[in-house]
Amino acid sequence: MLKEEEFYEHIQRDNESDHRTTSASLNTIETAWFREFQSIAGQLASLGAKKQEIGRKKTDRSEADNVRLKELDQELEVASHTFQRTLDKLTTVFDQADPAYAQKQKDLKLENDLTDLMRELGEGVVLLQTVTMEDGVWLLLTTSETRKVHKVDVSKKELNQRLYAFREALSMTQFDPRESGQALYNLLIAPLQTDLQQANTKVLMVSLDGALRYIPLAALHNGKQYLIERYALASFNEAAQDNLRTKPKPIWKVAGLGTSDAHPGFSPLPAVKDELNGIVRQKAADSKGVLDGVIRLNKDFNEQQLQHLMQEEYPVLHIASHFQFKPGTEVDSFLLLGDGSRLDLGEMRKGNYSFKGVDLFTLSACNTAFGDAGEGKEVEGLSVMAQKKGAKGVLATLWSVADQSTSVLMQTMYRLHQTDQLNKAEALQQAQLALLNGTVTSGGDQVLNGHKTEETRSATTPVRIKTFHADKQRPYAHPYYWAPFVLMGNWQ
Repeated sequence: MLKEEEFYEHIQRDNESDHRTTSASLNTIETAWFREFQSIAGQLASLGAKKQEIGRKKTDRSEADNVRLKELDQELEVASHTFQRTLDKLTTVFDQADPAYAQKQKDLKLENDLTDLMRELGEGVVLLQTVTMEDGVWLLLTTSETRKVHKVDVSKKELNQRLYAFREALSMTQFDPRESGQALYNLLIAPLQTDLQQANTKVLMVSLDGALRYIPLAALHNGKQYLIERYALASFNEAAQDNLRTKPKPIWKVAGLGTSDAHPGFSPLPAVKDELNGIVRQKAADSKGVLDGVIRLNKDFNEQQLQHLMQEEYPVLHIASHFQFKPGTEVDSFLLLGDGSRLDLGEMRKGNYSFKGVDLFTLSACNTAFGDAGEGKEVEGLSVMAQKKGAKGVLATLWSVADQSTSVLMQTMYRLHQTDQLNKAEALQQAQLALLNGTVTSGGDQVLNGHKTEETRSATTPVRIKTFHADKQRPYAHPYYWAPFVLMGNWQ
């Protein structure tokens, strides 16, 4: 291996002339570790849960409990060694691969030891990280006591084809996305299903990479139910590590800003006014909102007003407008203000925009591009920027959402958080389920942002997509209406 490395250095790392083929074999000790790991791999989450159960015994712990606790520690140590070997292997692969993998290597180092964080977040909180390579996807699962890795043998090309098919099925309400959603479920969730069950998972944090960031895991389907019906979901990134432990303010006030007018390149959002009125309870006696606060609509929603309201440190900053995500530099993604001007990520990052004191920054009508060259970095760009400037959590959408149903979902989410004292992830989950199950509806025709209600099949839509049968009792049951909402950062 040393000679191969020397030759590789000599030819100045010409990938086409890379003759390194030798890999290290396991020594006797490592082989023993690996065999022992194989024997317990299927029950890692269960081991962690048993350790937690014994650990909760403070005064009545028996000698048998102490013996078992020691055994569990030894078994979990085996798992830790194996997991670390996998991370080391991936790091080596990244070193030898395209420079584009450099950030993945950095992310692995940043997130190398997250069990303490999981432990602090409480039982039932689990982190799933993905690492997409040309020949497969690595699934890294972290609970409060264990870490486990699983590789899915699927090429990046095939994975992206499945992602495109799924997103295409989600984009039009007459198509049934459950078949393509189940194909992705079988790749990304099914291999870890036993571990998720054993960990008694309630909140599934996900750190996705590549084109996986363009799809909502909430809409993955196991043949019987959607993933959102089992878990509350939240997106995790490196910026979230610093604020996940921070508890939100008990009482929320909201600054609601939006645009209902049409602007060049953007359709009108006629339900925005009702959305803001349904969320924000103003001083007027006839106000029916959920949270106390202020509203700035259309021309009153400009750069000066935005900066002013951010300085007031409202716990919730709710913006009902278009946010155009585009792959490229930070100036390519921008927020449409109510006066028609555009505020790009670069200006937001460098300018006088502070998210200090913001528990939740909500963008309720944004969307993202989805191109062949897209790797999804722009989707997290807004979240990371806002979190680094003080925001604890960010709620955005993955496509141009339906106007009326979004208004219903937002009002429901805030009401559940305020009246039922649910955390952000649980409130979003229950609001999504309310649309799915038809427990909340609203009248009025649908005005789809950027879409026509008489949508037709596009040239790239796979023929195998089946028709989704609408249910009059559940007008928003299709994932198009409830799935695009992604909570990033602090979900508490």
